[in-house]
Amino acid sequence: MSLELERGDRVRITPMNSVPGYWPGEKGTVIWEPNEAGGVIYYIVVMDHPPDRRPRVFKSGEIEADA
Repeated sequence: MSLELERGDRVRITPMNSVPGYWPGEKGTVIWEPNEAGGVIYYIVVMDHPPDRRPRVFKSGEIEADA
């Protein structure tokens, strides 16, 4: 991902997603500033149609801006 996402950005899941229960194309909103650990950027996202309504953590390659 070339651009860093920010709080409030709309995103969609990419085919690289590894979070169970979510499929490519599903959309949500970044609710927390990005965090970095071990060279990987993580985002906390609330999905539009979550199975359990809890925020989820996605790696930068698992989501992209919903243009």
